[in-house]
Amino acid sequence: MKEFIQFILKNPCYVWNKKNNISIKPTHIIIHSTATPGVMAKEWFNRWNKSSIMVAVHAFIDDLEFWQLLPFNMWAWGVGGKANGYSLQIEMCEDKDHSEAYFRKVLSNTIKKVAQWCKEYNIPVDHVIGHYEARLLGIGSNHSDPRHWWSKFGYTMDMFRDDVKKAMDNPVVPAPDKPIDEKVCSENLNVRYGPGTNFKILATMPQGTKVDIYSASGNWAKVRYKGIEGYCSTTYLKESLTGYVMASVLNVRSGRGVSNTIIGKLKKGAPVTLYGLQGGWWETPTGYVSADWISLEKVATPIEVKLQEGIVTATAGLNVRKSPGGAKVGALKYGANVKLYEQSGAWYRIGKERWVSVMYIK
Repeated sequence: MKEFIQFILKNPCYVWNKKNNISIKPTHIIIHSTATPGVMAKEWFNRWNKSSIMVAVHAFIDDLEFWQLLPFNMWAWGVGGKANGYSLQIEMCEDKDHSEAYFRKVLSNTIKKVAQWCKEYNIPVDHVIGHYEARLLGIGSNHSDPRHWWSKFGYTMDMFRDDVKKAMDNPVVPAPDKPIDEKVCSENLNVRYGPGTNFKILATMPQGTKVDIYSASGNWAKVRYKGIEGYCSTTYLKESLTGYVMASVLNVRSGRGVSNTIIGKLKKGAPVTLYGLQGGWWETPTGYVSADWISLEKVATPIEVKLQEGIVTATAGLNVRKSPGGAKVGALKYGANVKLYEQSGAWYRIGKERWVSVMYIK
């Protein structure tokens, strides 16, 4: 079952909760059924995200999907009585064919979700009731759901409570979700407890982090980062980033680290597609490059102009390399005067394809 979150921000129930800073601690769970055959869970957002709709529940569920429309600490307007103020409320979607196979599937999904809620909020199983039971208890309006639908298949609320208890006592460990997409953070990006800036920050993903996305709704995506599951804004998630080579020649390697084989080279200023940063190395379409020599801002073409002169301070002499950090092609003696044409990171260029470390130049 896929899960989605999309709050009905225009619904008067949501607006009222936000305006009055309402926050409930649920002690009961109310089971509804929609009595609208053929309208599935994902369709209720558009139906209820309106200022004219004076009802709201926390979630809808069908055979394939679970859609959360209200935060679980909000006061729902679903049962029509005082139970609204202390209950989580879920609507089971009815299929148009009244199929028992469908019923059993949505029932199974609902049992698992309600068992999860009972554990998470410490709700006793005997506090799980149908809308019609809320009416009989004097805490809800005059409705017959979900009994009017369940009775077609010989199922009752007592059986449901028994099944929820079994699910709590013998939970089935679900197979790990598979990501539906993969993106890259274009900026440092907060991972939050819920889909909105009002939710607590759980972690911050550095720029360049490769992110697995498990679901997305509106401007928010459900992600996992270092074992933390949360939500981040999709505004700063990109298919890839573009970087530019700062070194005169940059080695492309078969893996992350200088011990890996050089499989290509990139010239200074060349644009590079970047898929993810890890351990100081960017992944590119053709291999891996050191992040030390990649800029996310376009590198200006160097101009061969004398900047200054320097003196070698290394008493044992100073190695001259073909590129920043590249192969040794010569050496300079202690005290030698050198012309410095440009600086790239921790390296001075002293001639065509001739570089020395800035640490040993005064």
